[in-house]
Amino acid sequence: MKKFILVFVTLITAVSWGQNEYELNRDAETNRVQYQGVIENSGLSKAELYKLGIAYFESKGMKLDFQDESLGRVVTEATFSTIGKNNAYSKAYHYNFSCELTVEFKEGKTRYTFDNFMKKSSPGEPGSTLETFIENYQPKISSQKNRDRQAKMLDDIEIDIDSQIGDMIVDLKKQFGTEGESDW
Repeated sequence: MKKFILVFVTLITAVSWGQNEYELNRDAETNRVQYQGVIENSGLSKAELYKLGIAYFESKGMKLDFQDESLGRVVTEATFSTIGKNNAYSKAYHYNFSCELTVEFKEGKTRYTFDNFMKKSSPGEPGSTLETFIENYQPKISSQKNRDRQAKMLDDIEIDIDSQIGDMIVDLKKQFGTEGESDW
């Protein structure tokens, strides 16, 4: 019995080492990182919102991968970076991420969806999914102190990604109206 308890405690301790505490917004069904919301502006028609969307993405210099006025849909790629500073305990890092940003329009409503997050090493490269990056983020570590430091670094990366997405959402709300609680 003592051996069983010792093995159990050892396994629990090993599993809990280096666990990151911050979690990005994940879809409950797919477990993929995804952000979605509805912005209401009852004063504008679907066509007016669509034109506002095209103008918005052009002003931001974002290339449209798909646009269809009859469907009321625009798809583009949103990109952002995370940069960590070099310190006495760890090296600096610079990761580039992208995601598919789909904006859909209805009468008086705009829905945004950030999905298909990818970590990119260089432009044009297919990259790996953000979920794979997070799951496999296990740099070589030699002590509990290093494990904690690496877990904090992953938390910092996730917080930075979440913050940049939040900034994009605020920008979309300024362009299209206020966020609502209504169904799409």
